[in-house]
Amino acid sequence: EILAAAAAEEPTALITRENERAKSEGKTLLVYVGASWCEPCQRFHKAAEAGQLDATFPKLRLLEFDRDRDEVEQVVAIEGRALLDGSQAG
Repeated sequence: EILAAAAAEEPTALITRENERAKSEGKTLLVYVGASWCEPCQRFHKAAEAGQLDATFPKLRLLEFDRDRDEVEQVVAIEGRALLDGSQAG
């Protein structure tokens, strides 16, 4: 499953909400930052969208951000660390 992050939504809240939803459904959330000009990113996106990762990663939910639209690198790094530590970033 791949979810596109809404342009207007604040990344920290979105990541936290989607992580909780994924956990409650027995899934793992992977935050993915891609770009339209990045060929490997586009190949990965098309494979995920076509369901080509589903058999290998049946419990994976992708939350996709657009590198050119969303300024998320720092937020993703902070939130990722907090989620791995089991704490809440703020």
